[in-house]
Amino acid sequence: MHLINTTFCVERSIDTAFRSWLKNVYIRSALSTPFLSGPMLTRVLEQEDPTATTYALHLRATSLAEARRWHDETAAMLRDDMSARFGQRVLFFTTYLEIID
Repeated sequence: MHLINTTFCVERSIDTAFRSWLKNVYIRSALSTPFLSGPMLTRVLEQEDPTATTYALHLRATSLAEARRWHDETAAMLRDDMSARFGQRVLFFTTYLEIID
């Protein structure tokens, strides 16, 4: 089992709108696939930027190949939508994790 972890740094002025988009568009799209499940949205407690909030979204993936395929195809379109809506007020990066225990 694998996780896709995407970390988002969000300007506080758009926090509510971003979280709504994340839940209603991004996560909903991920869960519409048969190989992603178990979304867990967390807030990073150690904030380096006082004007932003950082979130980490974990999604369980049945395989690393499927996780990468979703990230490179569907999530790429979602990130384009995110950029069109929020511009540089949201920064992100994605890591792939293997669940070992």
